[in-house]
Amino acid sequence: MTNSVELRTPVFSDKFLIFEWISNPNLQKMIGTKSAPTKESHDVWFENKLQDKDNVFKIITTNSTPVGIIGTNVIDRKNKVADIYIYVGDENYRRKGISKQALTILISLLSSKYGLRKITANIFSYNQPSISFFENFGFVSEGVKSNKVCLEGKYYSQFVYTYKINDTSFG
Repeated sequence: MTNSVELRTPVFSDKFLIFEWISNPNLQKMIGTKSAPTKESHDVWFENKLQDKDNVFKIITTNSTPVGIIGTNVIDRKNKVADIYIYVGDENYRRKGISKQALTILISLLSSKYGLRKITANIFSYNQPSISFFENFGFVSEGVKSNKVCLEGKYYSQFVYTYKINDTSFG
């Protein structure tokens, strides 16, 4: 079966599903969540995301089933750059090409709606699946934030990956 991937605007009921996903300790580790969210802190985060008109926040669906989230943390309109995030929260849908399709859709949206020339993704050094995903997509390593996060008593770096969208005039 082919996965039909779409990005849709979040609805109120999505907050419960996202809370279920982010309550998974393995996902928390990969995205760098420092502690398990409480229902109250998650509700505040979700409401802030819904009200943030300066960024993109979308639900990833495949065959109409919500499986993850994707969006921007920061859109720098002046310099035409955005920092993005993505995760497939439902473990049954990982490694099926859904993230690649979702990211392709997001890049198209960011290019057409905001005229962006570059996007960045920040990935912790221990998150090899994400490193491989972004490198295979065409992102290149642009920098390292050394010893950015402490996890289980050990410090890890954060890699900055970039992807050029429309602009060939910069290095």
